Amino acid sequence: MYTRIISCCLGVLLLAACSKGEGPGGKATITGTVTKQNQAIAKNEIIEVTIIKPVIDAEVQVQHTDYFLLNAPAGATQYYVYYTNTGAGTSGDPGLSGREGIEVTYDNFDTNLELASQTENAIVTQAGVDFSVHRNGDLLTISNKIAGYVIDSDKGTSKFDINVKEDGRTASVAEVENAVDEKVYIVYGEQEVYGDVIRTGGDGKYQFAGLKKGNYTIYCVSIDPETGFNTQEQIAITISSGKEEVAAPDINILY
Repeated sequence: MYTRIISCCLGVLLLAACSKGEGPGGKATITGTVTKQNQAIAKNEIIEVTIIKPVIDAEVQVQHTDYFLLNAPAGATQYYVYYTNTGAGTSGDPGLSGREGIEVTYDNFDTNLELASQTENAIVTQAGVDFSVHRNGDLLTISNKIAGYVIDSDKGTSKFDINVKEDGRTASVAEVENAVDEKVYIVYGEQEVYGDVIRTGGDGKYQFAGLKKGNYTIYCVSIDPETGFNTQEQIAITISSGKEEVAAPDINILY
């Protein structure tokens, strides 16, 4: 009789221990819906300009009044970079309408490296608020400081090679739709890792069943629109009774 009582007490203690804390083993449920939106993260336009010598083998390559266009997103200042030969005695400004001119002075004895350096300095000095410039020899990498769609820069009358290294892009988000076959994670109580993961159905719905009373966190992986890195869209859920059916708020993710 004594032995049976001890065994019975041990069973009760083990059952009590197993029932402590949030997690599976109960009769409550959490149901919800996951929606998603396709997003385009804003990007800054980056171009590469290869500068050449003003004169190569007695042939003039850079003419007085030559220019190339330096474009920015709509609403920002648009520029043109023009070249003034110091021997001409006049400005080489072609006076393009609706744009701000950036003057680069040079002479026919300049090397391609010297002309590239002078072009870099002129852009930084006169348009540094809108553009950053990195020079590697005679190659200038010019980056828009403002993100957004940009009409490709044009070589204008210059013989410089202009290449779009990174297209500018304006941020946009598509319409909301149900997230099908999306992973949904659940964290039990104060645990630091998720305790279970399921996938949504064809209507974007999910259900976690057989849960105990307590606090839970539901989350899905999303994309941070500012950085483009993975982040979590999460909601906190409290189950107050053993058989409660909790309808969770929708989770909307970006991808």
